[in-house]
Amino acid sequence: MWAGEADKAVESIRKAMRLNPAYPGDRDPVFHMMASYGAEDYETVLEVAKELPRPRPTPKALMAASYLNLGRQAKAKEVAADLVRDAPAGDPGSVRRHILNQAEIYKHKDDAERLLKPLRELGIVD
Repeated sequence: MWAGEADKAVESIRKAMRLNPAYPGDRDPVFHMMASYGAEDYETVLEVAKELPRPRPTPKALMAASYLNLGRQAKAKEVAADLVRDAPAGDPGSVRRHILNQAEIYKHKDDAERLLKPLRELGIVD
């Protein structure tokens, strides 16, 4: 994903998980979610999210965007509302800034835009 090759990132994460399933550093769920989102594998994004006891802003944004991309608008809006409601110090702007910074991880502008477009539709980013 940072090199613009989300499919290879997902493959590397899965390989690390097979080789050393006990070491969580090799299977960081957020990286897995971001790589899967970049590969347009929205179902995997949602599956990996289940590993997180309490998703933070980036996973929630990825979940909301994935639900919207899968045509599940009601669930996307629910997750988006949670994301804004749970903003640190009640500042939704901090969530927007965080998500925009996270989108910069993608090497190609099209990959970042694929994440930002549904988040704009949900009112999470401008």
